[in-house]
Amino acid sequence: MAQKLDQKAKEATKNGGVDISSRIQTLFSWFDMSLKIESHQAQKYNEASMVRNVIAHRYGRLSAKDTENFPDLRRWTEEALPITTERLEIYYNAVIAMHVAIAQAAWDAGYK
Repeated sequence: MAQKLDQKAKEATKNGGVDISSRIQTLFSWFDMSLKIESHQAQKYNEASMVRNVIAHRYGRLSAKDTENFPDLRRWTEEALPITTERLEIYYNAVIAMHVAIAQAAWDAGYK
């Protein structure tokens, strides 16, 4: 069921394959939940999701298509992206921000 909902949210969201944050917001809106996340954190969440896929499926090598939506990563096009402590902390904070936004939205909507 979750996979079907995710696919529907992907289809209902502009650039839903890349803009994971908006896709999550779309999905939870169907349950009357309004997620509030800063745009910078949402963008880093999207970037972290893309980087995770690149690491898992392509040994960390970024393609031009990968960096198209994430200009900060363009200098590593066709190379392996270094995962530094700083980058990991940025992604960690973005993931935490998304989880907090989901939890707060659930609370605000009365899902206790």
